Amino acid sequence: MVAPRLYQFLPTALAALGLYFAIVVGFAQAQSSICPCSFKEPPWEAYGTKAACTTIIRKGGTSCEVEFGGISTDQKTAAQVLGVNPAEYTGQVYEVLGAFLQYLRNNKREALADPKFLSVALPIFIRGAYLRRPLNDDDVRQARSLDSAIKAFLEKYSDQVSKIFLGNAPPDLKVTVNDANFVVGRGYLTVSHPIGFIVTRYMPAE
Repeated sequence: MVAPRLYQFLPTALAALGLYFAIVVGFAQAQSSICPCSFKEPPWEAYGTKAACTTIIRKGGTSCEVEFGGISTDQKTAAQVLGVNPAEYTGQVYEVLGAFLQYLRNNKREALADPKFLSVALPIFIRGAYLRRPLNDDDVRQARSLDSAIKAFLEKYSDQVSKIFLGNAPPDLKVTVNDANFVVGRGYLTVSHPIGFIVTRYMPAE
């Protein structure tokens, strides 16, 4: 059962979340491009937190949405696209985010970048951007295609993503899966897809 474990993690997750945002505020001006929105025209710019952050650019570069840790995912949309129980999926989101924040607080970079944990956490974080609103039939098909591509990418490349995130391999991984183009850098991942251009700053780069 996921739900009982959710209550176990919530106090720790909330405490870690408060500490995390305190840290983020201190570094915001110095690291303004860590989770960026790249608008079509200057001088507009926006950015998010230095970890567990996802941005999605839509409407030809005129709209950007910023999300944290997968918590923006709409329950009904997740059920529609993923075929999951809404309450259980929400419990999984907070359980994974709680574990992520504990690792982040304690600077356990190897645990953050563990391939098995990455394969669970990254899809959850990214879904918070493209599953945050009701979708029409065409959008549902695109969302399912993107979700399938993300899972297939991580199933094959999670070990290499881990090494790049930890600085143990050059940040030169570029892969296309169906209609999704992936680029992996130090602590971040970008996905170009018909749904939009997605940037996930998973963990701070060192």
